[in-house]
Amino acid sequence: MRAARAVSVVDTGPVTREANAPGRDERAAAGTAGSAISRDATRDIIELTRSIYEVRAPFSPAAYAEAFTRYHAADVVWESVGLGTTFSGRDATRQFVADWLARFEDYELLAEEIADLGNGVVLAKSGHAGRPIGSPEHAWLPREVLVHSYVWEDGVITHVVSSGDTPQARAAAERLAQERGRPAPAAS
Repeated sequence: MRAARAVSVVDTGPVTREANAPGRDERAAAGTAGSAISRDATRDIIELTRSIYEVRAPFSPAAYAEAFTRYHAADVVWESVGLGTTFSGRDATRQFVADWLARFEDYELLAEEIADLGNGVVLAKSGHAGRPIGSPEHAWLPREVLVHSYVWEDGVITHVVSSGDTPQARAAAERLAQERGRPAPAAS
């Protein structure tokens, strides 16, 4: 039986609030359309997002999947751009994460950047590396950098977009934040 190892989490990156993103008080006062974020939830979405990456337990795909999806709404939608697929519902996203991690004996996660883009959208850049089951101790897969865009509403994540760290991924996250700040079109 192998010894349990902890998932390594190192948070060396900045937590930022984009300069053009309204602050907690401005957003709450404006009642921004498309965003149901309260004053406390707005402040907390950065810390809640950070906590997703702070799993401190012996590595277990199921336990990690539970921790990574604990803030997902029951009807969350997870788009995996790299895989070209979408998962709907908390159970499906949790199973996807557990299945993804089940191939690893050890896994490390590095949260590099977490940024509030405004209107309930948070961008998180993280590095991932793992040692496949049955591999020698030194045989880790190369580090992969991912960007997750999270949409927070009423204290839960309702939408996740996962992709590689590309300028297009960042631009899409910024567009999502801007679109959520626009009033809904008038019904005709």
